[in-house]
Amino acid sequence: MFLIIDPRIVDRDAYAATVGQWRAAAHTAEQYGGRLLVCGDRVAVIDGAWKPTNLLIVEFPDADAMNSWVGSGEYADMVALVSQSAVMSIVAVTTHQE
Repeated sequence: MFLIIDPRIVDRDAYAATVGQWRAAAHTAEQYGGRLLVCGDRVAVIDGAWKPTNLLIVEFPDADAMNSWVGSGEYADMVALVSQSAVMSIVAVTTHQE
């Protein structure tokens, strides 16, 4: 199970002031069984109309673990930080094995 967060930066100054905080906050997923695979702003669009500039990709062992983090105060704190500078699109993806 993967959680993909695409924060579209709308306030560069606020982003610069908070990026270290919300990247650290993303690591709280580890407390819920998550593994942060991608947390970066070096995104290259190969094809298509999607134009992400930052991505967070977190792998979870199952939906219960993901939902535990998404329902946590740590996740709410991260969303609050990111919301100071960005508008987020968030999707969950289940692999074929699940």
